[in-house]
Amino acid sequence: MPERVRSAILAHLRPLSEPARRLLQVASVLGREFTATELAAMTGQQASTLLPAVEEAIGAELVAETGSGLAFRHDLLRQAVYAGLPASMRAALHHDAAAALRRTGAPVVRIATHLAVGTVPGDEIAIAAMIEAAHELAPASPGAGADLALRVLDLMGAGDQRRAGLMLAAVRMLVLAGRQAEAFAVGDRFLGLMSGPPGVEAELQLELRFAWTFDRFDAYPAPLPAHLLTDPAVDKGVAVALLALEQMPRIWEGRGDEAEQALGQAQQVVTEGSHAFQTVTQMLVVSSMHRGRFDEALDRASAALRRGLGSAELESLAAMMLQASGRITESIEMMRAALASVGSSGRALLRLRYRWLYACMLVIQGNLEDAHAEARSGIDLAVELGYVGSQFTIPVSVLIEVDLRRGEIDAARAALAEFAPMAGGVLPDMLWTTALVADACGDHAGVLAALGPIREQFEAGSFSVATASHHRLPMLVHLALRAGDRALAEAFADGATAQSDLNPQVTSLAAAAYHAQALVCRDPAVARQTAAHAVELAGRSDARLLEAAAREDLGRLLAAGAPAGSPAEAIEQLEAAYEFYVQAGAHHDTARVRAALRALGVRKRQGSVARPKQGWGSLTRSEQAVVDLVAEGLTNREVAARLFLSPDTVNSHLRHAFTKLGIRSRVQLARIAAGQASASGETGVGSRSPGAGRA
Repeated sequence: MPERVRSAILAHLRPLSEPARRLLQVASVLGREFTATELAAMTGQQASTLLPAVEEAIGAELVAETGSGLAFRHDLLRQAVYAGLPASMRAALHHDAAAALRRTGAPVVRIATHLAVGTVPGDEIAIAAMIEAAHELAPASPGAGADLALRVLDLMGAGDQRRAGLMLAAVRMLVLAGRQAEAFAVGDRFLGLMSGPPGVEAELQLELRFAWTFDRFDAYPAPLPAHLLTDPAVDKGVAVALLALEQMPRIWEGRGDEAEQALGQAQQVVTEGSHAFQTVTQMLVVSSMHRGRFDEALDRASAALRRGLGSAELESLAAMMLQASGRITESIEMMRAALASVGSSGRALLRLRYRWLYACMLVIQGNLEDAHAEARSGIDLAVELGYVGSQFTIPVSVLIEVDLRRGEIDAARAALAEFAPMAGGVLPDMLWTTALVADACGDHAGVLAALGPIREQFEAGSFSVATASHHRLPMLVHLALRAGDRALAEAFADGATAQSDLNPQVTSLAAAAYHAQALVCRDPAVARQTAAHAVELAGRSDARLLEAAAREDLGRLLAAGAPAGSPAEAIEQLEAAYEFYVQAGAHHDTARVRAALRALGVRKRQGSVARPKQGWGSLTRSEQAVVDLVAEGLTNREVAARLFLSPDTVNSHLRHAFTKLGIRSRVQLARIAAGQASASGETGVGSRSPGAGRA
């Protein structure tokens, strides 16, 4: 806190009597909220004795009554009082607070919070209570549990037999909380000093390697100690799971058949339902996914989930495979349920994964605005957590693709420059977005440099760049053609066909393959026929963005081959694509199709004048939908459930709306919305925009 702020607050406290000031000092240690019973227990006085000081603090508007006790009117007040205490006194008072709270029967977690500050090494009673609290926090607040566990480790002696198990628990909680970098740093440091049981060392290695593999999809940077695979003290299932994770480089390099054989053998020796079984199952799903066998991957994941043998991580893979199998609606429903189940928990890593996958699904459906908001808020949360991992490329690729479709090239370039170093520039999603930005800037050499490694992945039988986003396949062909490399374009078209052949039941994948082949076909008549088939298949799928792109390219092919004066079919396809792009807010795509229609004699009016930067008219469609429901009195969580968005994204939309409207409260918003409704003659609270509320 700035010294001038603290001084100003303390000046406000000087007129208080000495008992009132002492009372506030004790209360500041207890926290923002506290009870009279806790104050009495901590000071050793009767509540009646404290009454004058409490009344004085309330009268000075420093403390207020709550439903269950008392609270500082603002936490800045508490912080100023707390900061004024000598450090040694703060520690002693926290120790007293822990003892007082224990006497009042407070939850062990609250007691442990004070013990973490006020305990000295060797206090066995306090250490035992903190260990209990750390484990109690793990399911709902793993980040807080990890902090407490790490604090206990500082208090333990070097030879304490509990250190190894507690370190393992701390690493697990850090991973669940999305604090990957801390987990790796803490785990690696502990392994460097490891002198504990081999079984615990193996479990810690498994935890670190599992987190690394499923967030980076490449080999762990340090070799696996060979003794962990042969030591009889190591659980056999843990050893097998470690071997299973070692197959990731083979999968990534296109040696999936070798990995499959090893994983199949591993599955035969692990106990069904164990953590090792879940690890092997997930590796089998990943193996199928990277080899482009989406139905097989989904079957493997679904079988485990049906038998109750899965995990939250496996659920996210199953949702991705539903998306990859073209079952977008089912995938969205599964993702919404998953988001609801983890939304209020502290499992930030799962929330990130689910939201990032959901952002991808929104792009596929053409809901670009909400996709951008989901991706942006997900990136912000990841940065706040210090998250590192390859899955960070998912929201970054969404953000950049939407920026480019909106025609915001500078924003896309800025996002690439900011996030590419954090995400890893050699991963397929980042190569893809790098190629998109280079193409938008007319940098053909940059496009080809980014597409080269993707081609190598295709040739190795790995199609991870387009696992779930099938509209990327014809876009890869377009990128190569615009960069002047027809051979590369044909290689991508053949890769799309190969991926479709592996998944004959996936309609959107077949549509993408036909679309890609139409772009490189040298026979105009065959190209038109192939493109028409792509449109027909895409129309039967949930992939609206893919359908619009297929219609646009079919329109161009028809226009090129139409007799003079009879381009009706071409115009029909181009207009369908145009209407979709307008609805999606894809201004760059809209302008491109408008130009194609103009060449055929059809003039589309330029979109209405640019949206104002302030006022009711500046709200986007998604912001309008959120504002309407908030003005009706719904909470952010209720709005999120109604619009199928995450609460963070609703908060983001609402924050932007408040800024544009120049307001700071929901009451002000309700007044403005009522005025707008009255002016427009509507009976509802807000003027609901077309399509509002759709996912």
